[in-house]
Amino acid sequence: VTVYTTAGSQDKCEACQKAGAKLAINYSKEDFEQVINNDTDGQGVNLVLDMVAGESLKTNLKVLGVGGRISIIGSLAGAECEISMKDLMSRRLTIGGCFLRSRDDTTKARIAIELHENIWPFLENGDITVRIDSVFDMEDAALAHQRMESNKHIGKIALRIHEKMC
Repeated sequence: VTVYTTAGSQDKCEACQKAGAKLAINYSKEDFEQVINNDTDGQGVNLVLDMVAGESLKTNLKVLGVGGRISIIGSLAGAECEISMKDLMSRRLTIGGCFLRSRDDTTKARIAIELHENIWPFLENGDITVRIDSVFDMEDAALAHQRMESNKHIGKIALRIHEKMC
């Protein structure tokens, strides 16, 4: 599997490459469509995991190879975008999307069980790791939000819940 990713700073790009990305493209300084198309000799990629959506969907479609697919899991840049159906159909592209929060409890429970059975073993044996940027006590949740809003974190920001709070 070859992984390309985008990030908004050089530090974040370096962290992505240390985590295994072939290329980490600084979207504030580079044209990721051009970089990916150059690196893939114009063949594009097979899959885009899109957390931004909105108008960026147009560029994400451009980096897909024939038969490629996009999985939209967030819409930070908005929920609407005009795209070319001709391009979508001629290159046999697939767009899918999913929100977890709108799923019913039975589906969420099934997903939790599948994660526990299929993903947790990789976490437990260290094949998959989660990068933690910082940990805050629950009482300092406002500081955690400040850290997140600064956009300087690299990895997850976690809240520590003490037993007395449970």
